Amino acid sequence: MQWINQQTFDGLAFTNKDGNLQETVRQESELLKALREFVPEAELCYRISYDENGCENYCHGVYTCFRQDGILFFVRKQTYPKTNYLISFDWSNLKYADNGSYHKAFQHFDRPNHIGVLSRRKIDDRVNYFTEGYRNMERIDRENEQTIGSFRKRLEALPEIIWSSDNKGSIERNGLTYSFEIHPTYYYELVRLDSRLQTLDDFLALSDNQYKRQ
Repeated sequence: MQWINQQTFDGLAFTNKDGNLQETVRQESELLKALREFVPEAELCYRISYDENGCENYCHGVYTCFRQDGILFFVRKQTYPKTNYLISFDWSNLKYADNGSYHKAFQHFDRPNHIGVLSRRKIDDRVNYFTEGYRNMERIDRENEQTIGSFRKRLEALPEIIWSSDNKGSIERNGLTYSFEIHPTYYYELVRLDSRLQTLDDFLALSDNQYKRQ
């Protein structure tokens, strides 16, 4: 997935460019006009993907947005139960962050009130709030990347690992099985004893580090 602006969008052909998309563009264009009174650089952004097998472009949505300090912000208009303008931001570039990271990044901040009537001050309040949170998410993303990277290096030093996927594997040694599964923000580990171990000989061999799986 990637974000493109209107100019780039107009130069591409899309498999799913239909009437529903055109109606969404019309609605977003009305919001864009209102927003540009306070944020002149605002524009329409399209979320697209490219299917390499079919060599086709797909559009997954159009949003009113603007960039500030390297962050892409989105603005939506909510009309029920009352009119509000909702601001959010894109953090899809943070590969080692998740919803838990988002909560952690904002947990000590006071969230500004919803915007009922657009104004530059209200927009700035929301943007400053999200910018601080985004910087925290960047820090969390770097920390998680370092933690996951260090864990992978430890695993790579163990030649007997059996990898079942790029992020999952196990090691069997002396009656013990160590398994792991790596996620973007954490890794899961488990050590199990071979269920066939039940005799005194098994215990003595295992305790003396002499157990050999048959």
